[in-house]
Amino acid sequence: MFKKVLVAVFVFSLILALSNAAFAFKDPNHIKRLPNTLPDAAKAGGEFKVAYPETPPQYSKPMSAAQPANVSGTAYRSPAACVTISYWDGAPAYYWTIPDAYGDDFFNMRFTPADAGSLTTVGVLFYDAGSVVNTASGVDIIVWDDDGFGFPGTERARINVPAASVVFYPNYVVVDFTSYNLHYAAGEEFHIGFTTVDQANDVFALLSDDGTSGSERSSENYLGLWGTMYNDWGIDVNFAIEADYCADGGTPPPCEWLTYGTYSAYYYWTIPDSYGDDFFNERMTTGAFPGDLNTIELAFYAPGSVDVTGEGVDIIVWDDDGSGFPGSVLATINVPTASMAWFPDMLTIDMSSYGISFPAGTDFHVGYTTVNQGAGNIMACLSDDGSGAPEYRSSENWNGLWGLMIDDWGLDVDF
Repeated sequence: MFKKVLVAVFVFSLILALSNAAFAFKDPNHIKRLPNTLPDAAKAGGEFKVAYPETPPQYSKPMSAAQPANVSGTAYRSPAACVTISYWDGAPAYYWTIPDAYGDDFFNMRFTPADAGSLTTVGVLFYDAGSVVNTASGVDIIVWDDDGFGFPGTERARINVPAASVVFYPNYVVVDFTSYNLHYAAGEEFHIGFTTVDQANDVFALLSDDGTSGSERSSENYLGLWGTMYNDWGIDVNFAIEADYCADGGTPPPCEWLTYGTYSAYYYWTIPDSYGDDFFNERMTTGAFPGDLNTIELAFYAPGSVDVTGEGVDIIVWDDDGSGFPGSVLATINVPTASMAWFPDMLTIDMSSYGISFPAGTDFHVGYTTVNQGAGNIMACLSDDGSGAPEYRSSENWNGLWGLMIDDWGLDVDF
């Protein structure tokens, strides 16, 4: 296996929630905006302008309409020549038909390659018991560019799979897109989905997981508009759609920076705060190759911080608990206040001696806490202005429970 060294960069980012985000319990007016004098906060005194396309009202379809799948056996296909990008958890829970009672179409998944490279093949799991096949037309498997808002944009390729070639779980429909030369830059998102060709006579059912490990990557076309499955159905399923992807050159670069958001300072967040929040953290995802955690960088804001005892901060690395929140602690590094770096400088932590390695496509978390908060110590970290693509990677510990920033604050912060 190829190995590479990962560099996890921890600079906070912030995204405005859509008007239909209904789970915010904290007052957004309590968010601390950096002063206009900060060079990287040129818009600190301006108005927010949200430029997301409209989507149908949140949870407009009853969850009771989702159809549980009853499967046996374990899905398997030959290993990819390079790597497989997959977001579903491998356990079929629901099936989704095209057409359905709502006129939904183009169920798809959004993919984010960590490295520059090419899409080669696609694997899709269909469900026999939910499908009705009367014609030879089959399904079209489609690849789209991203529209910049997390939904399908320009169609790049479409391959028809006739009904005679459609296989069902536990077998994958495997489609070769190599001849289309679908090349992507590192982090350039694309979508893969399907449609039933003859919807007047045929129904094909796509499998998904149970929605407990989603990050709003699945979407559909509903009433002529794109919407996430979470927004439309209230369940953040991942469809059983996988992408085989080959990085340029077939070997990894020596290091890879994992950064999210726009990487430009705008807001600051303190531990402690008036809500008792703690452990602000960012979920990182390794790329197409396994690797070692080598360096962490964090941005702290001196004007928002108060040092009483000199004990500084603890920087923490967790694995993922399987649902997008911190799990087991892998490392804790204390940085006394005398050793802190303050923005625009970055606090840099050498992690090479800790021997922390991750497989390809693995989530882990990097965060911090202020030491001895009871003595009056306060440490402030930074976020950007939220103009990056929504990925729901940031979380906090509030009232003893982990929660996404989007759910707690109504703002999708990328720490």
